[in-house]
Amino acid sequence: MHREIVEQNESFINKNVDGVNFSWIKVPSYAGNGLSRIKSMLTFGAKVLFSDPISTLGLSQPDLIIASSVHPFHLLGALRWARKYKVPVFFEVRDPWPLSLNLLLGLSKWHPFSLLLQLFQYIGHKYTDKTISLAINLEPYMREHGLDEGKFLYVCNGIDKTQERASNSALDEKLTRLRDKYKRIIIYTGSHGVPNALEYVIDAFNSIDVSSIALVLVGDGKEKKNLIKRNCNSNCYFFPPVNKDEIQRVLSFADICIISWQDISMYKYGVSPNKVFDYMWAKKPIIQALNSPQNQVELANCGVNVKPGDTFEIKEAILDLSNRTDDELTHLGEKGYDFLMENYEFKDLAKKILDAYKDV
Repeated sequence: MHREIVEQNESFINKNVDGVNFSWIKVPSYAGNGLSRIKSMLTFGAKVLFSDPISTLGLSQPDLIIASSVHPFHLLGALRWARKYKVPVFFEVRDPWPLSLNLLLGLSKWHPFSLLLQLFQYIGHKYTDKTISLAINLEPYMREHGLDEGKFLYVCNGIDKTQERASNSALDEKLTRLRDKYKRIIIYTGSHGVPNALEYVIDAFNSIDVSSIALVLVGDGKEKKNLIKRNCNSNCYFFPPVNKDEIQRVLSFADICIISWQDISMYKYGVSPNKVFDYMWAKKPIIQALNSPQNQVELANCGVNVKPGDTFEIKEAILDLSNRTDDELTHLGEKGYDFLMENYEFKDLAKKILDAYKDV
């Protein structure tokens, strides 16, 4: 739902979607990451602070208020309304600003915007009842920035087994032809942007002269044109993105799935990759290039994890898994699937939050 763009003239528009009430808040439009975006964020925070979201949604007494980031400017509103209704408030950190901006974009920690974010981050850690983190190793950092002992709650992304899965996809015909042509198909699904580090995957595959292996990249992004130009292997194929409910169908054509990350210190705090969960759900072995302790691929032992940005190691991982037997690949895929179902089903993740709420 967060992707839906709603044209509106009023400050608030309410809609019921699948039995859940949503309220869209009108804010100034923006393009890029400049001052206009900051203005939009601050406007959102101000409207949440001065307009009671409970009454706006036509709800009665809430049990719990969760302020979910990316930006934290709605925290003051969450704290205000939690106090009014005498209920706990949790702060969910989906992206640890300003830390990620400092490490990923090079924003100085002394920049005024970084300092403002740091202030709100401290408020969120200090004055809410729990801080939910999608990254497993973030607690020490949060403890240095206002979080009290016992208030950290790790709840990663996950999967909903009841989610609809299409029986076919727009790529079926093309993928069927590739399935008939190649012994091994390696598939990547998702964004083709700078953070995805796909240039290293392309370079690794360019160095492989094996006609029985195909690399398929499904998706779009700012780097896609550059990646197509970079590729010089006729066994590499680029396809447009598909709908979310078609992802599992696309992955059914794969023998192996692949994901790559940039080699940056941010990932030492942990990752929460929906893409990896999609791969595990499809029961596929995974090649991952990532430097992050306690990452899901290594914990599940469902593939090969190599150094990010190292084309030689990525190449060797591709050849290694491609040369394994079907039974060996199936075994790895099953291990990932079992690990996913044991740890990352939405119902179990929701229970962790509910249990924490009961303990407050």
